Amino acid sequence: MFSHLSHHLCTGILVPLLPLLKQDFELDYFRAGLLTSCFALAYGFSQLPIAVLSERIGQKTVVILGLLGLSLASVGAGVAGDYERLLVCLVLMGLFGSSYHAPSSAFLSAAFSKGRRGQMLGLHVTGGSLSFMITPFLAVLIATMSGTWRYAFILLALPALGAGVLLWGTVPGRGRAEMKRVVGFSEGKLSLRGALDAIGLLLGVTILLELITFSIYSFLPLFLTDIHGVSFQQAGIMTGVMIGVGVVGSPLGGALSDRVGRKRVILGSVISAGPLLCLLSVAPVGLWMLCVLVVYGLTMSFRMPATESLIADFVPAPRMALALAAYYFFSQESSSVITPLVGRLIDVYGMDPVFKGLALMACVVSVLALGRRS
Repeated sequence: MFSHLSHHLCTGILVPLLPLLKQDFELDYFRAGLLTSCFALAYGFSQLPIAVLSERIGQKTVVILGLLGLSLASVGAGVAGDYERLLVCLVLMGLFGSSYHAPSSAFLSAAFSKGRRGQMLGLHVTGGSLSFMITPFLAVLIATMSGTWRYAFILLALPALGAGVLLWGTVPGRGRAEMKRVVGFSEGKLSLRGALDAIGLLLGVTILLELITFSIYSFLPLFLTDIHGVSFQQAGIMTGVMIGVGVVGSPLGGALSDRVGRKRVILGSVISAGPLLCLLSVAPVGLWMLCVLVVYGLTMSFRMPATESLIADFVPAPRMALALAAYYFFSQESSSVITPLVGRLIDVYGMDPVFKGLALMACVVSVLALGRRS
């Protein structure tokens, strides 16, 4: 949980500070979106080779090296003197950051039985959700007190460095003998092809929704500052609230998936996403918008542990990291490719109509999921 928290202290800095970066480097929406896109592209493209590497040298080793590299790359972003160097550091952050989710989730999935897997993965996600809740506040606070966004990248990188050292010293690795035990535990599971036939359509709908919601999340602080006129501090905190409610939603969604089924939880989350995003696009700033952000954040946080558990339920343990990496790859790549295009559309047509258009697209995905449920 602490490693997950420290990981997202680094990866969660960019979006809440995007208004300051846009102002400091005099960026248009396309170049601002390119920052998040390049980070996400690197984050996504590295998932599959990192998963293969983790099968060879161990999941624990890969996670530790990733945390250390992520920390150093974040410090580099903080001292970057121009836009191009910042872009390079964000790419490095994506490369090192991709080493966390698939190996750590595979490590934990193999450690718990099916009846507890969702709850434990949800508890693990809590660390990341807590980080997303406090990172915008900390980033904004550091930027405000220091007068620059740079110290946020530097100071919030330090916990990841500490987490890497703690993991190395406290968490036992998984050796060859233990892997054989896990393989025995996984007997009777489907092959990768069989798992794809069983859950591939559901995962495809989920990835399609991720394409839309990542674009909305990337531009949410700018939507709040440019359309609703809130300060960048308020925009960062509101964005953090949406993600931070996962502290409650992730363990609840994971435990719920253990009881009522993974597919029901995932479909419920996808079906509700479209209407909630439409409400968000028209809600006035204040209590009404905050309520929508909280409810949407809860339903979104339900989905992650349920999806990870669903993949672990159907995929053999020796290929679990690879399967999880493939899921993260497609969800990250589809999202990262579309983000700069959305930024260009905003430059041409304006923030408000594009934001509402994305919300309507999410409604279409919700209808598709509703048809799948029936």
